[in-house]
Amino acid sequence: MKDAAAMGVGAVVAAAALPWIAPDRSQAAGMLLLALVVLARTRHKAMARAWIGMALVYGSFSTTPQGPWHRGPMAAQVRVTSCEGLTVVGRAERIRPLGRAWRETAGHIAVVGARERCIPGQTWLVFGEAVAPGPQRLPGAPQPAVQARRSKVRTFLRARAQTVWATPPTGDAPAGLLGALVTGDRSRVDPEQLQLLRDTGTAHLLAISGFHVGLVGLMALVACRLLCGLWAVVRPSGGPVHLSFLLAACLTALFAWSVGLPLSAQRAALMFLAVAIARTWGRRLRPLDALGAIATGLLVLHPGHVGTISFQLSFGAVFGLLCWGTKLSSLWERPPRWATGPYKALCATLAATAGTLPASAWWFQQLPPTSPLANLVAMPMTGWLVVPSAFAAHLLPDPVAEWAETAGLWSVDLMLSLLRPLQGPMWHPAVTGTGALLLWLALALHRHPTVALLLATFALGPRPWPTEPTATFLDVGQGSAALLQWPDGRAWLIDGGPDRREVVQWLRRQRIRSLERVVVTHPARDHEGGLPAVLEGVEVGSLHLHDPAGHPQLARIAAARGIPLEVWQDGRLHPLRRPCHGTNDCSLTYRVDVGPWRLLAPGDLEAPGEAALLAGGMPLRAELLWVGHHGSATSTGEPFLQAVDPRLAIVPAPAASPYGHPHPQVWRRLRRSGAAVVSTGVHGTTRLVGTEPPLLFHHHPVTGWWRGVVPSGPQAADFASSGADLPRIQ
Repeated sequence: MKDAAAMGVGAVVAAAALPWIAPDRSQAAGMLLLALVVLARTRHKAMARAWIGMALVYGSFSTTPQGPWHRGPMAAQVRVTSCEGLTVVGRAERIRPLGRAWRETAGHIAVVGARERCIPGQTWLVFGEAVAPGPQRLPGAPQPAVQARRSKVRTFLRARAQTVWATPPTGDAPAGLLGALVTGDRSRVDPEQLQLLRDTGTAHLLAISGFHVGLVGLMALVACRLLCGLWAVVRPSGGPVHLSFLLAACLTALFAWSVGLPLSAQRAALMFLAVAIARTWGRRLRPLDALGAIATGLLVLHPGHVGTISFQLSFGAVFGLLCWGTKLSSLWERPPRWATGPYKALCATLAATAGTLPASAWWFQQLPPTSPLANLVAMPMTGWLVVPSAFAAHLLPDPVAEWAETAGLWSVDLMLSLLRPLQGPMWHPAVTGTGALLLWLALALHRHPTVALLLATFALGPRPWPTEPTATFLDVGQGSAALLQWPDGRAWLIDGGPDRREVVQWLRRQRIRSLERVVVTHPARDHEGGLPAVLEGVEVGSLHLHDPAGHPQLARIAAARGIPLEVWQDGRLHPLRRPCHGTNDCSLTYRVDVGPWRLLAPGDLEAPGEAALLAGGMPLRAELLWVGHHGSATSTGEPFLQAVDPRLAIVPAPAASPYGHPHPQVWRRLRRSGAAVVSTGVHGTTRLVGTEPPLLFHHHPVTGWWRGVVPSGPQAADFASSGADLPRIQ
């Protein structure tokens, strides 16, 4: 297993690059042959072993069949491969489109919205709606389309009903926190207790992770040693003491299987098995080599693991602990005897936290500053009091189970009382995928701490502010959200999309900590769903509402945070006040200057509201139109378009809108008006730089790059920089 760490690095790099590199069998075989030749002919073999890891992953990927392609109602028989929250990836064995017979198939399929407990190896019968992989997320966020390419998934099945076959029995587990420690099921945990654990960074204790598997392995090892000691008493000639590690490893693997084989439990059980084999053979095991070999094996079986939060957190925590634990503990060479244990435990916690930082900053953007101290308190209590009590209450018969449950509840209350003083404000480190890669690279450079610190600072540091006025129209699905920025540092957010956290997380990735103004056009979830999180997570100068009574939650948050509610008339933003009837026709309609361009945003204004604006003689002419009501047939009429006379129209609608947005009639009206047309659902998040001529960019969900665009339409040439060879939008 020597230098298996290099092979693991190669496997991780290869699996991460699969969405952009799709090798065939001959390329994988050639890479493996080249790696073996280099391994045999050179002294420095780390690079060759890394190539072997890459070749193994590429070979596995090239031999995996493409998943079935289907759209519409269907049923599927799926053998579960991996579980990640409400998304389950498995091999499709049979599928049945609506109105057709069952047919055999191969390849992976993703089940979205599963409500049953997921255990790898199960066979599911799922009924639902087959859709394209997605939805696309905002720039910098983990992209479902990228992960789908890595797993060769071409169909997402939105589950409406499902049947699970051959679920292993788990028995009756204690309720609440004790039950979650045994089964990983958080549904019966008190919400206040769960929030306390999240605010102190100890919620990971409720997941069946390597920590739990390690505790079970330690207890199994102690029990096996006692049994071997008793065997030696019965047979003085000696007992199989050397097999105690292997027996404990088997019991640990049995526990990991009984709790559903989450990825972190697989990693911990395999590491315990590697330690057991090494001790049985009398060999010395290098932890990094064991970690690399396990990562290679898991990624060869399923390369898509590398894109899951479970893999990144589990392997990141162990990698950070192995790389930085000793480095941190050596900073204080001779601590007092009473401080040695707590100091080493604190260093281990800090190193593990650093190992999980890349994934948590990319996925969650949550980091409690008191997490190291809280884990220093919670982990020993969980390991020596709470978890043993929970397992005893789960496995032992009455009345011992009742006594154990009572002791466990007392231990939980004591632990929570010690954690409450550590509950405080949260830090929100945020990175893109590139930033997460730089943080992982900084972890690997533990022998060069100065370089590692520079990389981490660059990944988490500020981003350059635009030097020209820009308008960024966010692809938030069936909803609307746009960010306006000016070179003087001002930023305005118009609407917040339907998702609760998506927009605020994108703002943090852009290093936008304050907004001068937040505008919500009208009370509809697809426009204001993400604004409560924005008001709570970002400094806001003022909030513009049509009527505070129509937005009670936003008004309450604004009052609690001291954010004034305003309606402006300052030369840049002109609210068009008028009588309105109905929610959509009460949308705020306004114009705002973006450099030499004027943006008109009518919200979800419909035909009666447009007629009222025209009758009132409102100044509607604007070069940039944010198409109203997502391109509904009841909006964007011919008279309204003639009054606006846009050069560019942005349609905020998803690629597969359940309401049929944008309507073909609206699309034809826009094309007849002479405007260039861009749809966020087709082209992704779109950014306009307010120069003359203007520059238009869209974000590619797979490559993650911003690309220049020439929209379609008679005036499309106005959007191309001179001499640029850019793709046209059809």
